Amino acid sequence: MRGFPSLCLALASAGITTQADAQLPTRKYLPTGIATEMAVAAVDACRDKGENVAAAVADATGEPLAVVRNDRARGQASEQARNWARQGAHQMPPTRVQPVPRPPALNNPNATEEQRRAAEEALKRAEDMQRRSEAQQRRQFGQPILVDGVLIGVIAVAGAQEPQADLACAAAGIDKVSDKLK
Repeated sequence: MRGFPSLCLALASAGITTQADAQLPTRKYLPTGIATEMAVAAVDACRDKGENVAAAVADATGEPLAVVRNDRARGQASEQARNWARQGAHQMPPTRVQPVPRPPALNNPNATEEQRRAAEEALKRAEDMQRRSEAQQRRQFGQPILVDGVLIGVIAVAGAQEPQADLACAAAGIDKVSDKLK
């Protein structure tokens, strides 16, 4: 034991800490109770909008913490939400696609009023389709649950008619427990 103090002194002088001096890193995690409360709040928010959905919350590694399904939701909604939450924990959502090009009739000064109106309607339809496609892609990655900029989980909702409704309900679930996510 005579050499132990000098070994500790040598380790400390070399910048290596002893077990007594070392501090373990801490990490934030999402407790199951809060995950369940979040999923219930998301399903309730959709129910209030007339949508029957399922919500799943996964931790940052993609492991499911809570899955809640409205009694009237489709049978596969739970599995779909669970898969989307898992996928969101493992992958980043795709980048935004290019804007929809303007129809030539909108740039043509010789176009008739009817051609312009038809071109504006076509542009609106194309932009709406693109917006829905982007929302669908975002929905398939769930909503990230962040604490101090660190991902601690993902919540995904499946079963609503529109992707935006699933995303809004997932956000409502996060908002419901936001005071507990600190």
